[in-house]
Amino acid sequence: MIRSQQSDRRRATGGTGLGLAIAKMLVESLGGEITV
Repeated sequence: MIRSQQSDRRRATGGTGLGLAIAKMLVESLGGEITV
């Protein structure tokens, strides 16, 4: 289920860096950290 949500998000952002920005905001909102 998680994989399908990630692929849906990737399709919605066209596979651009925007998807990474969304993932970063999501992780940080949950108190996590993500680096590139």
